[in-house]
Amino acid sequence: MFVTEPLLNAFKDTFKRAQRGLFNGKKVQFGNNKPESNHKTRRRWLPNIQEKQLYSQLHNKMLKIKVTASALRTIDKKGGLDQYLLSTRDTKLFSEFGIAMKRDLEVILQRKGWTKNPNTWKVAPPADGKIRKPKSKTTLAKVTHL
Repeated sequence: MFVTEPLLNAFKDTFKRAQRGLFNGKKVQFGNNKPESNHKTRRRWLPNIQEKQLYSQLHNKMLKIKVTASALRTIDKKGGLDQYLLSTRDTKLFSEFGIAMKRDLEVILQRKGWTKNPNTWKVAPPADGKIRKPKSKTTLAKVTHL
């Protein structure tokens, strides 16, 4: 996958493991333990990483993804994995994995005749006004009414 220069700079700020999941910008933090004896020792705080199975409406299957608790809260707020990926800018995703998933979803939407509205960062129906319902149980009409 070809990565543009601004995104490459964003990836430098994250640690390597964050490239393989959705970490919502969380990274390893460093500091000191300082007990009563005043003998400081270096330590690090890792993000709260969970391996979860999240449902993708457009793929119509469960995907096993490493996410942080912060990303899970954001996914719930946005209304699901697909809406989270489509409404989040590439620079805010902070991972090659997330951007690749977003590109896959955009290709699926284009094949179904839907276009992404860049002003609202939400999925909009096709320009001809005909809403095409997928063969699966979930409908894409729900995505437009966020």
